[in-house]
Amino acid sequence: MSVNINPQDESIGWKLYVGGSRLYFAKTIGSSPERFGLLWQKINPDLPLPRFSSDKSEYESLYEWQLEHHLSLTDFRRILLGLSREALIHAISYTKAYVKFESNTCVKPVLIAAPLSDLIKPIAGHVRFWQKIHTKISSPFSRIYLDRRKIKDFGKFWENANNILTTQKEMASSQNVKLQNVSLTDWLNILEQKLSIYEICRQLAIEPHILLAWLSPLIVSETLEVFPW
Repeated sequence: MSVNINPQDESIGWKLYVGGSRLYFAKTIGSSPERFGLLWQKINPDLPLPRFSSDKSEYESLYEWQLEHHLSLTDFRRILLGLSREALIHAISYTKAYVKFESNTCVKPVLIAAPLSDLIKPIAGHVRFWQKIHTKISSPFSRIYLDRRKIKDFGKFWENANNILTTQKEMASSQNVKLQNVSLTDWLNILEQKLSIYEICRQLAIEPHILLAWLSPLIVSETLEVFPW
C-alpha cells in the first residue's frame, strides 16, 4: 500500500510505501533532481547519480542503478534507508495535509522493511523543527530570495551573526559550521538566484535545518522572501 501526502502546496507531495507498521520506501511525488543532488552528496558522493526517466519509477531507476554499478545489497539498503528517512521527515511533519491511501501498490523487489517506530524516533527532532517552520516555508523545495534593496539589511545580519539566538547557535554548532564561514559576497550571489533550499544546501554542503536555523530570523522579518516550488 502507498500513502500519498500533499501539504497545502499542491505542487509537491510525498509518497510512503508501507505494509502494516513497516516502511518499504519513501519518496517525493514527481522527479526531484534538486533533492537528489543534495542527498547524494551526503549518502554516496563517489558514485554518479542514477538516471531518472518518466517511464520508470524512482525505485526502479535506483534498482537498475544498483545493478549497473554492482553495489552490494548492504550498501544499497543503506542508501534506500537514507533517502526514505529524509522523505519521512517531511511527509509526517505536515499537521495539515491531504492524505490518500492506495491499495495494491508497492515497490519491487522489497529490499527494506523498516519498522516505522524505529525510523521515527531518531528523526523526531527534525520533524518538530519542520512543523514549527511550515508557517513560513512549505518544504525544502521552497525558494529563498534576497531583493537587492535589502542587501544592506542582510549585511548587518551577517556581521552580527555571532549574536543569533542560543538555540540557533546550538543547532549550527552541531555541525561545527557558522553563518560567517560563508563570505558575504558568496551569500549575496547565492540568495539573488532564487534557489531552492535543497540547491543552497548543496552549494554550501550543509543540512537544510542548519540553513534555516541561520536564516529564519531574516525570513520572519521578511528581509528574505520565500517562494513555493
